[in-house]
Amino acid sequence: MDLELLKLMSVVLITAVIVLLIFNKLKLPSMIGLFLTGIILNFFMHSTDLISAISELGVIFLLFIIGLEFSIEKFSSIKHYALIGGVLQVLITTIIVAVITFILGFPLNSAIFMGFLICFSSTAIVMKIIQKNGLNHTLKGKVTLGILIFQDIAVILVLLFTPLLGGQSIDISTLPRTLLNVLGLVIIIVAMGKYIVPYALKEAASTKNRDLFMLLILFICLGTTFATSNLGISPELGAFIAGLIISNTEFSHQTLGYIQPFQDVFMSLFFISIGFLIDIHYFISNIVIIVAMALLIIAIKFIATFLTGRALKLSLDTTVTISILLSQIGEFSFVLAREGISYGIISSELFTTFLTISIITMS
Repeated sequence: MDLELLKLMSVVLITAVIVLLIFNKLKLPSMIGLFLTGIILNFFMHSTDLISAISELGVIFLLFIIGLEFSIEKFSSIKHYALIGGVLQVLITTIIVAVITFILGFPLNSAIFMGFLICFSSTAIVMKIIQKNGLNHTLKGKVTLGILIFQDIAVILVLLFTPLLGGQSIDISTLPRTLLNVLGLVIIIVAMGKYIVPYALKEAASTKNRDLFMLLILFICLGTTFATSNLGISPELGAFIAGLIISNTEFSHQTLGYIQPFQDVFMSLFFISIGFLIDIHYFISNIVIIVAMALLIIAIKFIATFLTGRALKLSLDTTVTISILLSQIGEFSFVLAREGISYGIISSELFTTFLTISIITMS
């Protein structure tokens, strides 16, 4: 076994344990402790390749679980909030951010892309808060879940059409390829969701062999990720789609029961990896403007969701609650931001700034 890998994982785990023990004593949120763990590790670990590979795997499984928790049945029960609320919240946030960034001198494509980056909230974090506070079956929880589900679906379209925003202006020439990618994605989802996956899961379940079932689930997740990557679609989106496909089979609850115990591990790796990317010297040098921008983004998202709540004729109490719950930047935005760099829509410096601001809003 590679001793360097054992050493790396040991250092990551013991650092996380020590930091979280301290945070637990101080009654501070574990998530901030995980970010801090990544920042601390960044000072001592010079080889980032391995930790990046591990963190990317963590993101893939995290988004797979988010997709797995989605279902047509759940969507149908809150479709009013998901469709109307989701559309309004995403559009209002995107428009406000795009207008502000365009006025500040950003090109139109970058301004629109920044709107997309900021409009998405963290499904993983918000759902954890909703479950912890027993809001699952309340109107507040249902409206919030509806908007989050719409965001999760909307991010698929945004990722697919990101190439159109590449370069110095909106590039229509990439539209045919994008539409082919969309068609290929639809074929994969329909073929796997209607025929291949349900049959394969049924056969695996009939053996009553837990190991066989688990290995098949992992293959579906990683295999779909590989297939979508070959279409030029991000692997993280592929993992989310794999979760969506399984979520609408009769084996979704069984799969979730097997995978869910690992959810906190995947989330921890994800947050540690985000902290690892933070340039602490850059943060300290620009702390005033970063904190100010974070507060501005929280205010914009609060206002956008508040207006959405009023349009849905929700009570003031419910509207304020969902506005607070959805006021942070989500994990999908990190995936989208990486795509933005690869297409030249945002710079590396802007990505660093965005990353730091996102951590503050999530915290």
